[in-house]
Amino acid sequence: MKTLFLLAFLTLLPFPAFAEPYTHAPDNCEFQITFPEKPYIQDLCDGGDNGDQCYQKTSYTQVYDLDATVKTTVTCSAIDQAINDSYSKDIMVETLKVMTANEVSEIYQTTFSEEENYKVAAIIGQGQMGQTETIYIAQLWIGQTSAFSLEGEIGGEQHEQADLLFRDILQSVQYKSEAPSQTDKSPNVTAP
Repeated sequence: MKTLFLLAFLTLLPFPAFAEPYTHAPDNCEFQITFPEKPYIQDLCDGGDNGDQCYQKTSYTQVYDLDATVKTTVTCSAIDQAINDSYSKDIMVETLKVMTANEVSEIYQTTFSEEENYKVAAIIGQGQMGQTETIYIAQLWIGQTSAFSLEGEIGGEQHEQADLLFRDILQSVQYKSEAPSQTDKSPNVTAP
């Protein structure tokens, strides 16, 4: 009798919906990134609500078993050709260092590459999330008309799903014209 009651009770409970991957690709941005589900998106303007330079700040956090945490923050802003021209490798790396000065306690590696329509710089370092040391990765992508920044952090106990999610989110960043079409296979971003 208890088993029948339990089965009847369980059929009344809603099953959790599995999230669909969400590709964040603002209209004024040349870049896109895919998350395992819709992230938190906040509209901001420099100089307050009346500012003339507006952008979106996109945040995604996933916690695994209260042991491991993956956090990412993305922004994309419109730029002009003068900014594109002035952002050399050294300036992009220095910008990342300044941008992450409060989060990164030690930088392990910096990288830079330049493609036909964009350039990208990245730093990999050690951060701090509460009492826990983290791996902190920051990227700056400069296109012809937009600047895209990503800050990603993973901390806590080693957790395979957290590691895979962190990797998949970072690898999903693409220049839009190089992104696979809707009929192509989407990035490997997995739901928790």
